[in-house]
Amino acid sequence: MDLKLDIFVPVLKRIICRVESLRSIKRFQKTGIEGWFKVEIVAALDTRIQSLNNKGPDILFDDNTELEIKAATDFNKSYFINELQHNFEGIIF
Repeated sequence: MDLKLDIFVPVLKRIICRVESLRSIKRFQKTGIEGWFKVEIVAALDTRIQSLNNKGPDILFDDNTELEIKAATDFNKSYFINELQHNFEGIIF
């Protein structure tokens, strides 16, 4: 599995469409957003996900790829915007 093309690009597309769902999270500046992120990852990749776990890697895919989710606790938009611009230049959405 190609992490950038098979996971990050579909998740990025989903998150861009769901940006409005982040409005309520803004009120809790120091709160982790892993739960929100996990929901969006599952929605973007549901046909490939074999199981969700609370211990060990968070997501197991049908090809046995394991994914551990970590999310920023300081909701600073530059963490997301700068990384997306840098890592996905040239990819058309």
